[in-house]
Order: sequence, then C-alpha cells, then structure tokens
Amino acid sequence: MKKDPFLNELKENYIELSRQIPAKSDTNLAIDTQLDLDKDLEEQIARLRDAVVFLKEARTAGDGIATQAALLHITSYAMGLSNFFSDIDVDAGMLLKTLQWPAIPENYKIPEHYHFPHK
Repeated sequence: MKKDPFLNELKENYIELSRQIPAKSDTNLAIDTQLDLDKDLEEQIARLRDAVVFLKEARTAGDGIATQAALLHITSYAMGLSNFFSDIDVDAGMLLKTLQWPAIPENYKIPEHYHFPHK
C-alpha cells in the first residue's frame, strides 16, 4: 500500500492556520499535534480489523462470551475512529469561525489549477 501522508499534511496546515489566531484567544486545536496522524489512523483501523476477525472467529465457534468481548472491542475502536475524525471536523470549524476570511462569492467555482476532483 502506497503511503500518502495526507493527514499529517492536514495537521501541518491546521498548525500554520492556528498561528494566525490572536494570542488572547484560548482556542486550541482538538487534534493531537504531536501525533503522526497517518500512522495513528492506520493503527486504529488495524485494531478494528483485528476485532472484526475476532468477532467472526468467536461467532463461528459459537462462543457467546468471546462474541460479546469482540463487540465491545469493536465499539471501543469505532468510537476512537469517530473521535479521530470528529477532532478534524471540530478544528476545521474552529478555523473557519476564528480567522478572518474573504467572502466567498456566489457561484464560486474552484479554479481548475487546484486539480480538486470533487465539485
């Protein structure tokens, strides 16, 4: 699998943008800026994947206790992933609200030179 450190690029952009927030503001980033976000996401997904394998094996074996344990692990790992993405969302919203931005004109279209594939 090709490494694409887009989450760490996102983190660096958030850090740079947050430096523009006035010093008197008590606004901090929700993401952990010391963390390798790409590696953390990969590890969290691997834990969830392992729990799904555990669930299948426990269910196939008819082991109700192990099946419950697997479901508890899945719940925990899914919540961790939810929080991971929630922090990214919270920070984007905070940066949009806290910093001064030019008004986006009506009917704005992203310029082609940005190569943004989604319209």
